Amino acid sequence: MFIEHAKETDVIEIHQLGLREQYFSISDDRSGFWPEDTVKKMIKSENSLVIVARDHDGIIGFGIANYVPDTRQVLFQNIYTKHAYRQSGIASQIGEFILKEAKELGATYIYCLVDVENSPSLKTMKKLNFCEGHSHFFWLGKTL
Repeated sequence: MFIEHAKETDVIEIHQLGLREQYFSISDDRSGFWPEDTVKKMIKSENSLVIVARDHDGIIGFGIANYVPDTRQVLFQNIYTKHAYRQSGIASQIGEFILKEAKELGATYIYCLVDVENSPSLKTMKKLNFCEGHSHFFWLGKTL
């Protein structure tokens, strides 16, 4: 298994995996995951981090974060691991990669929103030393 920046050829696979994740949904009538063209733009952007974990089966996990140079903040948007690979530390490794890359971009703060019922993501973000905030959704942040 290795972790790297996503390539344009990964757009469809990332999009399909993202559509399957219930926690990316923001309402009953709309998926919360990005359209394919947005995933492609983020992969090409110097201010977005689209990171994938791969093994012999292809993409087994991904993370997406967006950097805002004016505020030097990163919004950690999505993290996903295929069901067969969960509980193996892949999400944490993707998160560590994103933290390192965010710091290299010049970020001084990174945050995310996690559904209070999404205990796997909360556990991963806490493992990455994010701190809890808001009560309905957790606002997790870390100074870089």
